[in-house]
Amino acid sequence: MDPLQIRQTELDLLQSFIEMVRSAIGDMIFLSFSSIDSFNFSAIIIITAWYFIGEKIGWRLFFILSLSWSFNIWLKDLFASPRPCHLLHDMGLFCPKSYGFPSGTAQFTFLLALIFVKETKKKWVHIVLFLFAIFSCFSRIYLGVHFFTDILAGISTAVFIALFYWKYLPLFENSKIIRSIVFILPTLLFLGTHSWNIIGIFIGIELGMYFNKKNSIDLTTIQKTITFLIGGTGLYILSDLVNRSFLYDILLYPGMGIWVSYAANKLTSIFFRKIL
Repeated sequence: MDPLQIRQTELDLLQSFIEMVRSAIGDMIFLSFSSIDSFNFSAIIIITAWYFIGEKIGWRLFFILSLSWSFNIWLKDLFASPRPCHLLHDMGLFCPKSYGFPSGTAQFTFLLALIFVKETKKKWVHIVLFLFAIFSCFSRIYLGVHFFTDILAGISTAVFIALFYWKYLPLFENSKIIRSIVFILPTLLFLGTHSWNIIGIFIGIELGMYFNKKNSIDLTTIQKTITFLIGGTGLYILSDLVNRSFLYDILLYPGMGIWVSYAANKLTSIFFRKIL
């Protein structure tokens, strides 16, 4: 069958499916899932893991989710496949400008679930994360921003990256030089001149982790909660300052990494030790 015919058939099936399942309540629910694969959502997950579970899992999440995001952008540009809402403008409840194949949301949410299959043996965590991933994927179909094949490709890519995470990441994560090479070179390949944002944050995180080892900051649960609030607020402020100027961006991205991996912890430690 001709590729254009296949795409038209898929578009017709998707349109019929959407007409069958959409409702006013569903629109409201699923629109709330429209930014699942955004920077802010990923940042919340990473800093939550960093402050409440541990630096190691926080670093691992940043490392693999950033590479996954970069790879997804590269694949989207490589295949240059339009979204359903690009072809039928009234199909999408909203319509991102980027290409659709593979789905970034499917890739992100299934990768997150697969990561925690390795990182925790708690079955309820696995169930919750996989249900979240399935619901998120359904939301992209419901919203009219992805084809079924986009979702399947995103899930397949997540499995591929998760296999790398399970098998190879433990082999080099303790070597600063190797892990820097493994992170920076693919990011440059996938993003080219737009890679500084992710590489800058990576450099900042590495510096922050180095300072942390020098100062050995240990926090209680209450202090970790305060650190989370300080870290999240500071990261939001820093990200809001991005794109003000070239010089700002050069400094801000490493600043974000240092803030999350060291400065927020340090501020909390100083506050409790010297003020309280």
